[in-house]
Amino acid sequence: MAKRFVFIAAAALLASMFSSCAADSSQTSASASLSSVTEITTPKKVVKDYTVGEKEIMCINGGRLTIEDGVEFAVAGELEISENGILCVCGDVDITGNVKLQGGRIVVMEGGSIDLSGKLEIDENSSVGGDGVLNVTESFDDIVCGGSVTARICAPQPVERDGVTYVGDILLVNKKYDLPESYGNGINSDAYSAFLRMKEESGFDMTIVSGYRSYEKQESTFKYWCDRDGYEAAVMYSAKAGHSEHQTGLAIDVTSIETDYAETEEGRWLAENCYKYGFIIRYPENKTDITGYVYEPWHIRYLGESTAKLVHDSRLCLEEFLGLA
Repeated sequence: MAKRFVFIAAAALLASMFSSCAADSSQTSASASLSSVTEITTPKKVVKDYTVGEKEIMCINGGRLTIEDGVEFAVAGELEISENGILCVCGDVDITGNVKLQGGRIVVMEGGSIDLSGKLEIDENSSVGGDGVLNVTESFDDIVCGGSVTARICAPQPVERDGVTYVGDILLVNKKYDLPESYGNGINSDAYSAFLRMKEESGFDMTIVSGYRSYEKQESTFKYWCDRDGYEAAVMYSAKAGHSEHQTGLAIDVTSIETDYAETEEGRWLAENCYKYGFIIRYPENKTDITGYVYEPWHIRYLGESTAKLVHDSRLCLEEFLGLA
């Protein structure tokens, strides 16, 4: 009620912001922000650069707001898209504030882009799709994804902090990126709690075959496999010291380290459901040329529920998702 009251009170001002239009062809020509609530219930187009100010709320309720090609649309305040509302992005959208999808959609058209350094909250009834690009400029934690994201996600460049590489705040370790010898002191508490919850809700007697491994432990583990099978074979399924995800405390080998685990009922359940608990299958089938490791259906990596869902829905391995493949 409060939002609608503000909207009615500001109607005269809004009239200067949105030009009078037919339901199927309206245009917006605005250059200044209003300290108000703006409600979009019919089709409108933004044809000049416009900013939703820090103290503003724009609500797309059942309407369609199109950001035309060549237009820069900034959200420094709050944008709510609900009740089947649609934001169609043909130009460039810069989100430094907060965008909430509550039953609404964002469609990023080919050539359109969204730069995200604020917060994008997508509920289970909402989606972000299209052939354009969603640029995560800082952290994947800026996306809270309960719904669907099929638009292409572009990750920020890798950064190094204290000898550890991160991409969008995702800790990355693989054959190229390593960890300091002193890194790690046990399994991550969030990952362990998520595993226990997954085990309980799965109905399977999942066990941890291997969790955290120190640099020294990985050194001896790699040497064991090299001695047993030779270096060329071992390097395809075992990491050199400093290059193992287990040293992060975020990786867990579940129940069995045999490939046929994927064909068991538990293995199939894990592949289909682990993302709901914040995990991904880190080394998927048919991705060896990218990850550098053979298919490991037992090796899961904790990313947090929202980011794990993004990776799962993309059908990409982690290196591909982070733009490193």
